[in-house]
Amino acid sequence: MPESALKNYKVKIITDDNEWSDFVNQLNLNTFLHSEAWVDFNNNFGHKTWQLGLYNHTELVGVALILKIQAKRGTFLFCPHGPQTAAYADYLDQVKEGQAASQHLIKEIQAELFAFTEYLSHLGKNEDASFIRFSPIFEDMSEIAELFPSLGFRKAPIHMHHELTTVVDVTSDVETILGRMRKTMRQMIKKAENMVQSGEVKTEFVEEISDELHEVYKDTALRGQFVPFSKEYLQAEYDSFKEFADAKLMAVRHEGKVLSWGMYLFSGKRAFYHQGANLLDKNVPASYLCQWTGIKLAKEMGCETYDFWGVSPEDRPNHPWYSIGRFKRGFGGNDMKLIPAQDFILSWRYWITWAFETWRAKKRGF
Repeated sequence: MPESALKNYKVKIITDDNEWSDFVNQLNLNTFLHSEAWVDFNNNFGHKTWQLGLYNHTELVGVALILKIQAKRGTFLFCPHGPQTAAYADYLDQVKEGQAASQHLIKEIQAELFAFTEYLSHLGKNEDASFIRFSPIFEDMSEIAELFPSLGFRKAPIHMHHELTTVVDVTSDVETILGRMRKTMRQMIKKAENMVQSGEVKTEFVEEISDELHEVYKDTALRGQFVPFSKEYLQAEYDSFKEFADAKLMAVRHEGKVLSWGMYLFSGKRAFYHQGANLLDKNVPASYLCQWTGIKLAKEMGCETYDFWGVSPEDRPNHPWYSIGRFKRGFGGNDMKLIPAQDFILSWRYWITWAFETWRAKKRGF
């Protein structure tokens, strides 16, 4: 892309939290990974961060939260579910209204990505990073996906955050939401509610990732073949969202024992089931109650959607998340597929990371 494409753009660090949060909330894209709470969490957890703003003359038209990731597999700059731009939000509105996408908007998105990439290339070299990685919030539509290779990006060997999720519309009344679910889901939710009414099952809102909750989480991680976060990490996530936005932490107990718990995050008009865990008990539909509670909370908070934060592809029965993906889809949501993570190479050391991540993805069944 010629330098003339950058003539009106300037990238600089945003220091005004209100300017950042107002822009992100106005876009209202389906993620919390650019929220002020997520910035706070990463700062508290020791990541070096940059809140970048893209300006067209003096108008803010895009933002990108950048994290410096330093791991054994390599050092890189990472943008979680971003960059986020007004041009893409306008493009998405056109697509959802059934209009033909504006070629002008597509070229504008390309120029904005180019501007961010140019800035980050210099920053990455100064920070001794071997590559830049975007996990785009852009939905996987060919004309947008094609922009990344045109700018020199290549598909990353592994995902960082979900690239396929299922999202429930919660703007309807409760009966309509229930009606969209599988019959089995409705039956299990009814059974769970009856058990709550009888006192056999109890739900409680808590403020702490206790040892008990973390043990349930580790058990779930073992079954789901993923690496569990530490108790401190989970608590820090919850605390940041509780301070800056909102979050709820709910546990389901049967005979005094936690069988299921969920962490629900709220950002803009969207709710997310971000963390959670379950013990298997065929007689107590605790996990169904956990999700149903989250959906009802989303309605109470005035949200429009409830995002299950990741499912497996339906056509991959050997995927480690296949069973949980089938469970989540039973609640009547619609799948949303994002463009896969994209890498921009800055150094030959990238290939060391690439080899390791390729091996790890294959080993984990992704």
